[in-house]
Amino acid sequence: MLAVVAPAIVLAASLAGCSTQSDVPNGGVPLEATATATFAPAEPVADGATVAAGDWGIVRAADPSEGDRIVAVRVTAVTEGKPGDFSGVRSLSGGSMSDAAVGWWIDYDWVLVDGPGPWYPNQRMRAVTTDADRDDLSTLSVPDDLQHCRDPERESFGDDPTGIVQHVCLTASATGGARPTGLTFDGTTGSTKDVTWALPDR
Repeated sequence: MLAVVAPAIVLAASLAGCSTQSDVPNGGVPLEATATATFAPAEPVADGATVAAGDWGIVRAADPSEGDRIVAVRVTAVTEGKPGDFSGVRSLSGGSMSDAAVGWWIDYDWVLVDGPGPWYPNQRMRAVTTDADRDDLSTLSVPDDLQHCRDPERESFGDDPTGIVQHVCLTASATGGARPTGLTFDGTTGSTKDVTWALPDR
């Protein structure tokens, strides 16, 4: 489940990932290009695959209008919050989040190996759990002040983002004792399907 929460988060899903200002186009400080050396040949993993914590897994994000993108992803860290992390936060639908909700923040890196940019994968990624009641875990779209990842740096898309490692953060909310166990890519029709990255130990 993907939930969008307030305050002031218009365009949060598309802009979370390029927050700091610099001389680099679109803000941020891009890291060294590594895709050519690291991901050749760039073959997507099989549908339904599980990628080990810390390993790169490559997926295809289908887009009939702009062209398909080949993207490499790896999960680097996970941080557990505490009950009340989202107290007083309201969703755009007007409801309040539970005071019992525990925040979870998942750090992951991604590289646009091939295809058009700019692009941002967070709208295609969600936290998942093997716990019995999966409805107790929600992936959130939040402003920067509700993100608490170990590496808060955001990287620029740049004019040509191909090969640039991007550090990003996914925020989730859990109730009823649910705990995220992985990060899953949900692509559109024609994309790689049901690929899950295992979470590292905390």
